[in-house]
Amino acid sequence: MQITQQRYYTPEEYLELEEAADYKSEYIDGQIISMAGGTANHNLIGGNFYAVLNIAFRQQEYEVFNSDMRLWIHQKRIYTYPDVTVIVGEPEFSKTVQILLQIPKLLLRFCLNLLKTTIAKINFRLTELFLPSKNIY
Repeated sequence: MQITQQRYYTPEEYLELEEAADYKSEYIDGQIISMAGGTANHNLIGGNFYAVLNIAFRQQEYEVFNSDMRLWIHQKRIYTYPDVTVIVGEPEFSKTVQILLQIPKLLLRFCLNLLKTTIAKINFRLTELFLPSKNIY
């Protein structure tokens, strides 16, 4: 059996590849992982959560982003495209490319195969959102 060595990329290499790519991928501590295309149900669920949270936080200090916004989680060395991201205050972006740099207050990812479990976790996490000094992933 032949063992193939996995290549690890720097964050800079990932960003270069991502800018030229025809599809989205995520970066997790040196590994680049292609993202699967979304389904209609996935899009509806993400869009509905984005819309509800955006309206709910309209007069507050929160900003809501959809899955088009790439997020850098420095502590974990992850570039990701969450389905919905909520931050506190004004967004802070990278100087070179449009990447959100803040630690999110709420980060939602949906897995339709685990929809019941996901909804239960989301309901719990939405409740936690209003507790001080909580960051939720």
